[in-house]
Amino acid sequence: MAYQPKSYRKFLAGTVSAAVVASAIAPVASASFTDVAGSVHADDIATLVAKGYIKGYADGTFKPNKPLTRGEAAIIFSRILKDAGVKAPEQGAGFPDVPASKAELAEAVAIVKAAGVMGGDEKGNFNPNANITREQMVKVVVEAFKLTKPANYTTKITDLDKAGSWAREYIQTLEANGVTKNTEFAPKQNVTRGQFASFVVRAMNVKKEVSAADITAVKLVDEKTLEVTFNGELKEVKKEDFAIQGVEIDSVSIKAAAAAEAKTTVVVIKTKTALQEGKSYSVSYKGQTTDKAKVDVPVVTPKVESVSANNLNQILVKFNKELDKDSAENLANYTLNNGTVNAALNNAAWTEAPKATLQADGKSVLITLDTDTDSTRQTLANQIESKLTIDGVKTKDGKAIAKSEHKFSYTDATVPTVESVSMEGNKVIVVKFSEAVKADQAVNVANYQIDGVSLSAYGVGTPQWDAEKNEVRIPLTTALADKTYKLKVSVNNGIEDIAGYKLLQVEKDLTVVTDKTVGKMTEVSVAADKSYVLVKFDKALAPSSFVTGQPLFIDGVNVFNSSTISRTIENGALKLTPAGAGTDFNTIIANGIHAVNLKSDDNNYLVDAYGIKVAAGATSYNVVADTTKPTVENVKVNEGATTIEVKFSESVDSATAQNRFNYTLKKADGSVVTISNATFKSGSTNTVQLTVSALAAGNYTLTVQNVKDRAGNTMDSYSTSLSVADLVAPTVTAVKQGTGSNSNSIYVYFSEAVNTATATDVNNYLYNNKALPAGTSITALSASAVKITLPSSTTVTQGTPFAVSNNVTDVAGNKIAGYGYQTTVSGTVTNDLGLASGTSVVVVDKKTVKVTLNKELKTVVATDFEFNNGTDWTTLTVPQQNVSYVNKDGKAEITFTFTNNVVDEAGYVTGTTPLKVRVKQSGTYGTVAVDDSTFQNTALSGESGTAAADKIAPTLASTNGIVTVDSNKNGKIDKIKLTFTEAINGNYLSATTFDVSGYTVTGAALDGSDSKVVWITVAEKSTPDTDATPNIVRLGTVKDANGNDFTGLTTASASVDQAAPVIISAKYVDANGDSSVSAGDKVEITFSENVKLISGAVLAALADDFVLSSSGSFGSTPTFAIDGNKVTVTLGTSPSLTVGTTTVELTSTTSNVSLEDNTGVDAIVSSTPKTITN
Repeated sequence: MAYQPKSYRKFLAGTVSAAVVASAIAPVASASFTDVAGSVHADDIATLVAKGYIKGYADGTFKPNKPLTRGEAAIIFSRILKDAGVKAPEQGAGFPDVPASKAELAEAVAIVKAAGVMGGDEKGNFNPNANITREQMVKVVVEAFKLTKPANYTTKITDLDKAGSWAREYIQTLEANGVTKNTEFAPKQNVTRGQFASFVVRAMNVKKEVSAADITAVKLVDEKTLEVTFNGELKEVKKEDFAIQGVEIDSVSIKAAAAAEAKTTVVVIKTKTALQEGKSYSVSYKGQTTDKAKVDVPVVTPKVESVSANNLNQILVKFNKELDKDSAENLANYTLNNGTVNAALNNAAWTEAPKATLQADGKSVLITLDTDTDSTRQTLANQIESKLTIDGVKTKDGKAIAKSEHKFSYTDATVPTVESVSMEGNKVIVVKFSEAVKADQAVNVANYQIDGVSLSAYGVGTPQWDAEKNEVRIPLTTALADKTYKLKVSVNNGIEDIAGYKLLQVEKDLTVVTDKTVGKMTEVSVAADKSYVLVKFDKALAPSSFVTGQPLFIDGVNVFNSSTISRTIENGALKLTPAGAGTDFNTIIANGIHAVNLKSDDNNYLVDAYGIKVAAGATSYNVVADTTKPTVENVKVNEGATTIEVKFSESVDSATAQNRFNYTLKKADGSVVTISNATFKSGSTNTVQLTVSALAAGNYTLTVQNVKDRAGNTMDSYSTSLSVADLVAPTVTAVKQGTGSNSNSIYVYFSEAVNTATATDVNNYLYNNKALPAGTSITALSASAVKITLPSSTTVTQGTPFAVSNNVTDVAGNKIAGYGYQTTVSGTVTNDLGLASGTSVVVVDKKTVKVTLNKELKTVVATDFEFNNGTDWTTLTVPQQNVSYVNKDGKAEITFTFTNNVVDEAGYVTGTTPLKVRVKQSGTYGTVAVDDSTFQNTALSGESGTAAADKIAPTLASTNGIVTVDSNKNGKIDKIKLTFTEAINGNYLSATTFDVSGYTVTGAALDGSDSKVVWITVAEKSTPDTDATPNIVRLGTVKDANGNDFTGLTTASASVDQAAPVIISAKYVDANGDSSVSAGDKVEITFSENVKLISGAVLAALADDFVLSSSGSFGSTPTFAIDGNKVTVTLGTSPSLTVGTTTVELTSTTSNVSLEDNTGVDAIVSSTPKTITN
């Protein structure tokens, strides 16, 4: 063991003390030494000898009066340390006067030096043969046994002044602990061997105060609880004695007092704040800590610990960490298969209003399946296994809990009972059942009687069933007098549990005692989703007739006089919810602190359940602003690949979340997949379902942006990869007979690419209900078509039965649907190549045309196709090298790429004339399908051809596509001009189509004369802003005139400053102080933004740029200066202007004005000339 730091040496000292105390035994007879009998130190010598810490001499003597040497002291203490488990250091002590040849001494000196018990002198020697003085001995013993003295201790030693100044505290400490008992200490005398034995034994017996050095372990119980084990007895503990860096301690208590044998005390520390995972903490006690007082908090993977049923209506889910309330109570995160329904609990298939509630421990969720009171039930089935899938729940600190599945069952063989009956006030009966019972029976007042009389005799309101508590609250209209009644429950055994076991009729004492204390308002809170405000009281409010007048005000809103706030009683509390259009409810749920005032006078008051007025009171509540951006938690492609679910981290704003343009889906080749709709998943406010045409198997990228949460926080852009598996079974689309030399062949066409090995296996087909004859060959014509050639001995005949085995699979392994495919040979292979059903000829950009044919190809020839430019069929041609095709799923998509643009942005060749495509009208065709068929000249609508549809998405003009405009020339932006490359459909434009950062959008519409221009109108700001370049984001749909979606502006795009600077004010400055307008005075002309001279202009040219009213002038040879947005004119001789009357404005007597803004936009004449004022 190498040299140890001071803190470790202190710990060692404590260990030595503990070890010695633990090993102390009754002293042996001192008769073993011939010279000890009668010595006052005899018993102490015997104690140390018995442990082997000290020894006598070979002649049988101990020599108790002989001075003790430093070497002997080192050897004695090394034995004590070794007995405590301390090992000798790897290297020696390094003292030149301690030779290694003296092995025992060398080891002993090394041990005591490393432990800090003894050291050398200033010359580096240990001096093993030197005697040790009493004052030197004192220091060694105090340090070794870590003795302390009280702060106010007064010594009785008379010769303390004879000791070295360094030794006096040690001597008093020894005295304070009873180790030395003489008033005359004799510090300079040598200590004898007998004295030393007594000093050590007395130090051993000192009852040591428990300190941080006695901490042997710290155990983590949970994230807010530690157990600290001390080696020693603590009879009481104080919170202020303990500290954990960075953590506030809530309480400390003793779990286990010191045991008589082990002498350990366990202290439980509760913290107010949770200990962070992955961090280490040190516990300090009375300002000190040690290495053993550390505890590591492991990183705990959040998970579901257990799922069990409390009864047939309730499932308890336990997690190992505290949960985020919103996700824990989100029904969409739980999918239950109860043997009848298999769906997420927010799905419409669950019709009985299931509910999930986070429990008080923060780690458990109670799911109640049926919470309504009708006679229809959806619960667990008795003794039948159910499966609960949990996906989407998060921990309190936002960590996602991995998806998990849990199987469980519940056996109900128990008859239900009544746990308790009680009164809430004197008008509400509360009955609690031992388990879930049928709610429609529990709320049926015919199942209850008071003193043998039906409840209807007392008048009954609407009973409230609490499925979570298995409790019914029955409001009476007549108050019950104070006394004990007999309440009969389940009259004629009319109430059953979910399993059908009857609750046997039972009578319970129902005691009514009026609580005459005056109730008061205790708390006001707002639901996390801001759907309600709850006002709580220390006594329940009356279930009905609970208010007189208008007693409640929140921030000045008269709650009981508001038509937009609904008021109901829920479990004795006042619940406020929105009702109709209005701002009152929004006012009381807005972010910030709200003042609540409750009146209680003769005309305005609330009434508790005993009919007693509730006291007046005032309180407040705080609605904390949500500044956390929403994130995407999960994206999945649903079965069938026609919908995609996007799950957000919280409830999101319906407008932005359901705006389909905030979602972009792209194929692996970068082409965009149309999302036709975006709507919330049924029952959810954080999961959006995107609708698409069935996605083919492959990889996709989904980007989500611009979605806001309910507090208005906008998410960061998010992208994820999606993989769509091919789960669609292939089908047979046609079975045809070949012609000519192929008349003995059968052509089989599939709906998609099939596995070649299975499709060319002769064992997978039947002809005429028999296996294919020997000699049959099968050739793959393409990925989705085969040619079966029968031997010449077998004739192919139309109408003959033909079957395909379901052993034929697609490339993903999906088998032919059903048990196989049975049909007949129907029709022959003919030249029927043409446009595929359900498709059209389209232009996808200015020089690209796509045609989808009804068969897969093996060759394509450019000259088989002709294109009409609005005038003829010969001008437009496509080079063979610019024609390509892709075969897929029985079709071929041909792409023609012209050398130059052939259509405009709207897809027209000229004006509104579309491009047309046809096959050539004479000659043979080189374009051939995989079955060797080709065109007839009637394909693609024959001679007239097929018009190409515009599929070119509109884009913004490449130059000045977004510019700012000050249309009324008052120095304030009031419009944003968007210029597109083609005409836009104005029917989709409105004030909600675009967002302009920093401005309120008031409208959006097409330009009256140019349908390529869209004007966004914004409310003007209060100050000039013609230099602003706000960002624009599209929130809604924008389409061109042909219905193609504009997909741009999904991220913020800055506008270009095109708003011209104008004069906004002019101020006269009497520089001469003569109170008259004269040469040298100044006029300061302020513009709406910074201005500068145009290139090549000089300041003197500004004299021609300004004109004053009434033939006024700045005088002869005025001078000009420009500073930011201000032009200062120093008047020349004989100026002519009247302050308060004369106006100034720009003019243009020169070829162009000499001023422009920093982006080069010329200054222009403002809406009205500006009067020169003081």
